[in-house]
Amino acid sequence: MPVPGKVPVTCPPDWMQAFRHHDWGDPIHDFVKLAYFSRAVSIPFAAGQIDGYTGGEVPASFWNKYALYAAMSIIPDVVWSHWYAETAGSPEQVDYMWERVERVSRDHDGFTEDIPRWYRKYRPTAPR
Repeated sequence: MPVPGKVPVTCPPDWMQAFRHHDWGDPIHDFVKLAYFSRAVSIPFAAGQIDGYTGGEVPASFWNKYALYAAMSIIPDVVWSHWYAETAGSPEQVDYMWERVERVSRDHDGFTEDIPRWYRKYRPTAPR
């Protein structure tokens, strides 16, 4: 019997929600996609995401984790890109991956800086 105010949803019988297979993690890890993708498309948008998340006061601990997670994502990006290039017949993915990895490394001055260069340039008053 339908419940008032609820939209009935019909799912195929092979759909199932795996509630026991969730995890908890550091929300700063979600910014990895920003380092690899969003920043390349729009620096103002990327800076706005960070500023909005932190209320405009970006703590050093945020940047430390941001840089760590960006560096940690290099190896999975290399592995996934080679796998995808081979399985999908899309060899250009390897070239795209190297562009991403080199850009992220440059952004952090070879990972000697936690705050990426693009943010320091966009927000010159940001702490160094």
